[in-house]
Amino acid sequence: MSGKSHTGTSGRPGAIPQAESPVRLRHAALVLGIALLCYVQTAGYGFVWDDNQQIGANDRIRSFSRLKEAFAEPFWAFHEPKLRGHYYRPLQTLAYMVGYAVAGLDPAPYHWLNIVLHALAALAVVWLGWEATRSQRVALWAGMLFAAHPMHTESVAWCAGITDIGCGLFYFVALACLMRSARRGTLWGWLAGAAFLAALLFKETALTLPVVAVAGYWMLYDRKPGAHRSLNSARWLPLALALGAYLSLRIHALGSFAAKANEISLALWDRLLTLAYLAGLYLAKLLLPFGHNAYRVFEPFSRIESARSIPPVVFLLLCGALVVRLRRERRLAFSALFVLISLAPALSLESVGRNVFAERYLYIPSAGFCLFAAFLVEGMESRLVSLRLRRVLAGAAVAAYVVLVWIRNPVWRDEMTFYTATLETSPAAAMMHQNLGVLYYREGQPAAALVEFEAARASAERAFIRSVRDKRDALLGIATSCLALGRLEDAWRAAAAARELDPECQQAWFILGGVRSRQGRDADAEPLLAKAVELAPSDAAARINLGSVLLFRGKRAEAEEQFRAALALEPGSAPARLGLAMCLAASGDQDQALRIVREILREQPGNADARRLLEQIHGSAAKAPRLP
Repeated sequence: MSGKSHTGTSGRPGAIPQAESPVRLRHAALVLGIALLCYVQTAGYGFVWDDNQQIGANDRIRSFSRLKEAFAEPFWAFHEPKLRGHYYRPLQTLAYMVGYAVAGLDPAPYHWLNIVLHALAALAVVWLGWEATRSQRVALWAGMLFAAHPMHTESVAWCAGITDIGCGLFYFVALACLMRSARRGTLWGWLAGAAFLAALLFKETALTLPVVAVAGYWMLYDRKPGAHRSLNSARWLPLALALGAYLSLRIHALGSFAAKANEISLALWDRLLTLAYLAGLYLAKLLLPFGHNAYRVFEPFSRIESARSIPPVVFLLLCGALVVRLRRERRLAFSALFVLISLAPALSLESVGRNVFAERYLYIPSAGFCLFAAFLVEGMESRLVSLRLRRVLAGAAVAAYVVLVWIRNPVWRDEMTFYTATLETSPAAAMMHQNLGVLYYREGQPAAALVEFEAARASAERAFIRSVRDKRDALLGIATSCLALGRLEDAWRAAAAARELDPECQQAWFILGGVRSRQGRDADAEPLLAKAVELAPSDAAARINLGSVLLFRGKRAEAEEQFRAALALEPGSAPARLGLAMCLAASGDQDQALRIVREILREQPGNADARRLLEQIHGSAAKAPRLP
């Protein structure tokens, strides 16, 4: 970006005026207020979808001493250590560490982190608008629209959306710093480099920032003789160093730059039309932000009926024609390029999530859209549209956005609401059926769970992007529900089918062992449960079940070993303590067995198995009861 001064307001269209008034405090307060107004209600929401794994089951976030692991390993290493994947987001882990340090697993601090970061991101858009235009009105209108844009609900109301918010915040700060460095020296360039690195460490989509920055240089600044030399000046060195540092960290952690998330095989023409369809759909959502869908099932252009596929493509062509028509308005051209360039990662079909299209991918591109809208409003001829009317139009748009946000937010209140609402708009979403089935099962409704698991299996088999994991998980859900309903043979068939798909699936072996144990076939159950323990030595439930089978086969010492191992994993486990008491009673250590049983009954007075064992110990029963 050139160090030359900008042309005055009488210069070429799109040249930046010379005004030097700072952004007003009341403007910043207004933007902050709008952001808080939109999302303060989400502070009382719970964990939804990936939140339960990323936060609830993530032992890495429970101590800052493990921050080094976040930078040295893939994000999901806490869940699947062998998985390399393509997620490298250490600052997401750091944000979760902060939330855990504040209130443990209470969802409130994690939601507040999202709300605060979104409010700061809206302020960063105000600053970016100011640096790009030197117009307080453009900066204010862009910030207000961004703070309230309804397509942000997924990113802000969902704790796991912090990656997009954090990346967006530092992305906008880096761009603003780069623009300021064109006038105030290279110090701002170094600040831009630091912000760029932070954005990358939140999410890899920040890689588009240097391209947007170059577009900003060409579109917003005078192209005088020699001005191009700024592209090679020291102010670009910080970006290069930040990029180099990030790539080194990422490749060290992942083993490569990225692995494919999806295997999508499309003919060239179908791929091009599919990309055009998705791009048009994204742009349409920016302009008309309603009809939300948290999990849109991917289908290529060739499989979508014309009534749904043609309009987005036509809309994309109209947007392209509009940009060509307004190409002389360089500010509008820059904001349009901002949208398209920052949207590019979302169009990498093999690199995004299995649903491919996601509203959270619009978080950064929406800033370019809001700048575009603000430029349009500001560019209206005052003789045709008065300033007062423009203010009314901008205020009405923001008010409508706020209402749409309030309508959408409650979908993210809890898991039951989220999954049922998502399935209303995407009934073929296998993952949503699967997760709803798990939720029903945990609530003690195995019959309702079975319906969802069956729907998940059917959806997985029809999906364009086939996932062995989706089908396997659906089969496991069917097996678990059938086991709970007493349909043992159905449970066996489903678990056996899951094992066939994935021979190393520990849960399949665990269920198969449980079925044979329930049928009284302990000799058959023992090797199945032993395999489950071998595949997952830290699974306390598998050890408890194996210990129970061993005990009833007369292998008391081996059973005791399994129960003690289970207690080492879960010291408070009542079934493991009860199993140990049974082993001790069988070995003649009645006093120790009684002590354990009485402890269980003090904690759980209604524990029927413990009471029955107590009676049998007192009565010197010959055989202890089978563990449930």
